[in-house]
Amino acid sequence: MAETFILTVPEEGGRRIDLVRATFTELGNLHPDAVWELIRASPFAAFAAGARQTERHFPLSLSIAFGDSPLAAAVLFDPANGFSDDYIARYFRHGANNVVNARRILDEWIGGRWPGDPPECIRSAWLSLGHLDKEALSEIRAKLPETFQEAAGRFDAYDRLADYEGPITTDPDAAALLILGPGELAEFVDERAMAARPIPLAILAELPPELRKPAIEDYFNWLYPFHAGLAKQTIEELDRYGLSDSEKQSLLISAASYECNAHGDYETALDWTGRIADERVREETKREMLEEWAQQDPHSALEYAIQLPPGELRDDIERQAREGMP
Repeated sequence: MAETFILTVPEEGGRRIDLVRATFTELGNLHPDAVWELIRASPFAAFAAGARQTERHFPLSLSIAFGDSPLAAAVLFDPANGFSDDYIARYFRHGANNVVNARRILDEWIGGRWPGDPPECIRSAWLSLGHLDKEALSEIRAKLPETFQEAAGRFDAYDRLADYEGPITTDPDAAALLILGPGELAEFVDERAMAARPIPLAILAELPPELRKPAIEDYFNWLYPFHAGLAKQTIEELDRYGLSDSEKQSLLISAASYECNAHGDYETALDWTGRIADERVREETKREMLEEWAQQDPHSALEYAIQLPPGELRDDIERQAREGMP
């Protein structure tokens, strides 16, 4: 696609961007290298991919499949193409897919890119390289500066915990999870839930609050719809775990939302939100769920609203439910 052609396409309505997106897809189907060759050769293609982000042009999420190309890291890290560190970290957050990209990501990290707590893409690159080329990772580990050793230890610990074959029959104790960082722990909890062996909340409750925070916030993401029974049991036992009010609030709101969306069980969800300690949050969440219920199932919502104490909330929900009836 020549610049002289793409610039003849009207920009109104994002038509140029749409055309380049379609071109990326077609080229990627032919060969993943072709997408990166286009981005490297065409400033507009780089712009469309999100290198130079603006409020008007939200960055295009390049398909992860394009990352199979060893050109991906070379193009994304080339300053001439204008991709930000945040964009690169988000693109590679689920893995580097090959040795060339994984090594480049780790080299950039060791060279000073992404100072501070490493983004998720570093762990993904570390694990990818370990599975693709153990000798290459051993070489990097041997030369790793002291300031990076703690993060590398977390990556290795995560790899050991997540490296299982066949059905999972046991759960790690809290002590085994302490070496992980918040990101590794949250990822591990997600992986175990997707593998049909969720980590019990009772184990996470034994960990320091800052370590468990992301895992607590996302705890129910993978329990619905396949582990709804476990989710209900967890909510029933929530007060046993010694969690803070804010943690319990986050769990109650999350579980209630999934209960509504997965099962349409608004009565159970409202019972759970009634346990939120913060009165303002409790009442706001209750109103939001009742209003959603009035839209989704006005007949049932109206029957429930009649049981509410007389007042503004009851009047509003009854009105919305009646308006939503066919």
